[in-house]
Amino acid sequence: MEVRWQTSTTRTCVLSCLFLLATFGCSTTPKKLDAQTNSTQAEAGGCPSSAQDGSHTKLIGTVVGVSDGDTATVKDENSDRHTTRFFAIDAPENGQDFGKLSKSNLSSLILDKPVCVIVIERDQYGRDVGIVYSKGEDMNLAQVAAGMAWHYKAYQNQQTGNDRWTYDRAETQARAERLGL
Repeated sequence: MEVRWQTSTTRTCVLSCLFLLATFGCSTTPKKLDAQTNSTQAEAGGCPSSAQDGSHTKLIGTVVGVSDGDTATVKDENSDRHTTRFFAIDAPENGQDFGKLSKSNLSSLILDKPVCVIVIERDQYGRDVGIVYSKGEDMNLAQVAAGMAWHYKAYQNQQTGNDRWTYDRAETQARAERLGL
């Protein structure tokens, strides 16, 4: 029983640290959170200010559908629907082992909620591929940390060094804890 408690505590601590690292980065200077920052995040669908550097397109809307563990449909303010593939992660398809569980986890995180997507590229199917944020939290990373998706190593060179390290650590920890996949 004592070992189980330590494992649960360790997992909680590690996931909390990963969330803080992903949210605030590795800077030694703490980022100030004030009323202006919070209102900006709310207006941007939860985009953290670090993700708003202007080099990528930003899509703000509400998730109206989840296809699987790494694809969702976002409806923007003009009621246009955008099929969005989550960048740098891969989740099982619905017919594969853990496919329905991965989709269910993602649905619980973002379905019918406002999001901000930092669009990295468009894929060959015309989908926006990006990092999805809800309330400032990286949902791509949340899927990996929950063991519901893998860090897609083929795209890690397109990630920032911090994101690459964070996603890799989240997957390693999920595997060590035998979460999900």
